[in-house]
This record gives sequence, structure tokens and C-alpha cells, in this order.
Amino acid sequence: MKARLGHALFALILTGSVLTNARPDEPAADANQLAAAIIAVAQSNNLSFRGQTTLANLGLPTLAFDAKGCREPISIALLSNDLEPLSWLKALTPGNRALQFIYYDRRWRGPDRALIFWEHKKQQALAAVGLTSFVPSPYLLGITAPSGCNAADTIDWRQIWERRFLARLARQPG
Repeated sequence: MKARLGHALFALILTGSVLTNARPDEPAADANQLAAAIIAVAQSNNLSFRGQTTLANLGLPTLAFDAKGCREPISIALLSNDLEPLSWLKALTPGNRALQFIYYDRRWRGPDRALIFWEHKKQQALAAVGLTSFVPSPYLLGITAPSGCNAADTIDWRQIWERRFLARLARQPG
């Protein structure tokens, strides 16, 4: 009985390995692809793109958007999941602005290093065997919005990492 279980486990691992190696390697989504996706998703949710700005003293590029009912722009930064700039971003966010982090289908009000690390590892493993619609990415979103402005909270940001959405954007001219 134990031998059969061992053989079955070996066959499962071998099959998974063959299927994984047979799949074409999918490159991680780069910052330019994700920035274009952020703009497309935001504009489809009635945010107006103002342009790219730099967060004070960090040299961290952000995308700025206007939203109806918001007195100040919403800023969206692509942050590397190595998490170095997260504490700086939190420190530089004035008290009158709300900060949230979004990574695939997860949202956090503060930078949770462990959860972001495990979410990244989970998505890499699922992508390796073709069990996710998301493209592997080392980037998460840092979104700051004026207090009382909920425009960014209602947007489904998962689209920016979705394989089909990114492929559709890449096919669009210009």
C-alpha cells in the first residue's frame, strides 16, 4: 500500500513538472505595462488622469487622478514588493489622506510584509502551473486619497494584473 502511495505521489510530481516545463515562460508584468493598466482601469471608473508626478523627497513616481467629489487628486504609486519604500510612503502620507496597499486581490491599510510576501509566493506558484489568471508581478499599488474620497475604494484593481487584460492593452494601437 505504501509503495503505491509513493508511486502515485511520484507520478503526480512528475506530471506537474512536465506540465510546468511545457508551458511557455510568462514574463512578469513590468512597471510600464502596469502603469498603462492602472490608467485604463482608473479611466474606465471615471477617474481623470492628470499625469505623472513624483512623491516629495522620495523620487517615487506616482500617477495622479482627479475624481468627482474629491478636493485633491488621488495618487497611485507602483511599489516594489521588496517593501523598502512602504514605510517612507506611510510616513509621508499626511493625516488628511487615506493610504491603502493593493496586491492582486488583497487590500491592506498598512504595509503587512508577511502577507505581501506570501501573496507573491502564492501567485508565483499558481502561475507556474497555470492555475491563476494573474501575471506574476513584483509590484503592488500604494494609493493615497483625500479623506472622505472613496472613489479609489470602489474600483476593482485586480484587472491590472490579469493576463487577458494586459494582453488586450498590449494589442491596442498607440
